[in-house]
Order: sequence, then C-alpha cells, then structure tokens
Amino acid sequence: NKLRTREDEIYGKLDALGERMASGLESIFEARNYPATIVRQGSAFVVYFMDHAPSSWRDIAIHNDAVVQTYSTLQQKILRARLAINEDPSQLARSVEEHEGIMAMLRAGAARDLAFRLEEHNRRTGEAILAQLRMTAE
Repeated sequence: NKLRTREDEIYGKLDALGERMASGLESIFEARNYPATIVRQGSAFVVYFMDHAPSSWRDIAIHNDAVVQTYSTLQQKILRARLAINEDPSQLARSVEEHEGIMAMLRAGAARDLAFRLEEHNRRTGEAILAQLRMTAE
C-alpha cells in the first residue's frame, strides 16, 4: 500500500504543520499578553486559555468558565451554520463531491493529492461557515 510506505513522510509533514500552527498561535497570544497554553501531540494540539497545562477536566472547568461557555456557544453557532449551508442543494452536492474526491485520494494512497483536497475542502467549508455566521449576525 502506497500510503503505508509513505506514512513517516506524511506524518512528518503533518507534525511540522501542527508545530507551525501551534507556534503561530503562541506568538499571537504572547503578543496580546493573553494567557494561553498549547498542548501538542504530533500534529494535534489543543489551546487552553489558562496559564498552565491542565491536570484534569476539573482544572479546566475551574479556570475556564467563560471560555467553556464561549466555546459551547460558538460550537452551537457553527453547527447551525453548517446545517443551514447544507440546506442549499447545490452546496450539499458540492460538499458530497468534495468528500467523494477525498475518499478516492485516500483509497488511491495519493498523499499529496489527498492533503491538497483536504486543505481545499477545509478552507471552503470554513469560508462558507464564516459567510453564514456573518449573514445571520446582520
């Protein structure tokens, strides 16, 4: 399988992208003197808006009441925006087509094409969600 033979290369690139994103976020938070801790595992990372890495869920809840509420509200708005977007038949068809293309690249083991399609899909999805959120805010 081509994907398995290139696994180290693929995950190496993903780890580098995760490090780049986390580093950029750290710079932004530091420049604004905003307390945040970024915890990374490979390419995955989580931002905790507190001055230390949490030791438990309780620690997060104790130190992040406002952030937990804000995050929950934002997640609900994003979900509603995604549902509204997919009510448009042309948008839903485009999304299904993109997902089918992503799956084809995954099955083919075409890592570079897969990464490109995922990045493009995420960009378009993010732009559509932002546009929907702006429209509903007006």
